Amino acid sequence: MGGGGSKKSAKYPVINFEDPSADPDGELVSELRDVLDKFPTVLSSFESYQGSGELIRNAISSPSPETEQAAWTEVRKGVGQLREFFEVSALLERGLPRVYASLCGVGDADSALSTHQALTKVLCQMLDFSARFDDMKMVNPAVQNDLAYYRRVLSRLKRERKAADGEIRDETVDRMSLFYAHASPMTRVVIDTTQSFLESDASASAGQINKVLSRLAETCRGMVGDGKITKPETTQMCLRSMTMCLVILDHTFNGGIFSKKSPVDVVSCIKLLQAQDNPEGMMNALRFMTTHLREPNALPYVKKTLW
Repeated sequence: MGGGGSKKSAKYPVINFEDPSADPDGELVSELRDVLDKFPTVLSSFESYQGSGELIRNAISSPSPETEQAAWTEVRKGVGQLREFFEVSALLERGLPRVYASLCGVGDADSALSTHQALTKVLCQMLDFSARFDDMKMVNPAVQNDLAYYRRVLSRLKRERKAADGEIRDETVDRMSLFYAHASPMTRVVIDTTQSFLESDASASAGQINKVLSRLAETCRGMVGDGKITKPETTQMCLRSMTMCLVILDHTFNGGIFSKKSPVDVVSCIKLLQAQDNPEGMMNALRFMTTHLREPNALPYVKKTLW
């Protein structure tokens, strides 16, 4: 297809995202529903996360038992929330390979998406959640500030033998810090999980996942571009899913998505994003979360379209 690809006349699997048909893997869809049900609460809580910046500054600039205790109490509460968000990333990491394995085990990619419509929607919801979470993370420096203060105070309390029971274990805090250190932590989990799936022996057809993601990107692009989706929230889910598919593919497809050998019509995807209201989050994902955009084999007209 190439980075410029062919165009609106290209066929793609049509998915009923509003009311997907019964899925052969209905049991898996039901099991993953527990994970999906956590997404709205996490996003709502994370959107309102303001951190403890003022209390931390007071504790540092005017140290006293009162200011330090006030900061510590609030930071502990905030880091408890951050742990809950982090634990959802672990659920995503465990659930995504199961989705991939099912979609890779059914004939060609188009058949897989058409046959497993409910599971395809689950995948889109996972990708949509990851993109939305990371959009919030990018504009919230309070997350890492709170974690850094928590680690510093906890280390001091342990040296003084004052650490209370119930604090988060060091190894968990370390993993949380590594997770939140990424500009786009949920996307990083999705990319790493996809790469691990490709490298594993869990499925003889694991390599099929690149084709599945390519066709899913084309499905989302085609259905939005051709006006086959009417609900704004479903449109946004499809656009974010399309963008996430492109980002993942640039990490997993040999040569990336910006060369002549790209499995996706990248230019048409970018133009579709440009036609939307407030597309910068998704455009920036393509600019900064991909790896091949600045390589010599990246097509100049693709770069021009993106920038």
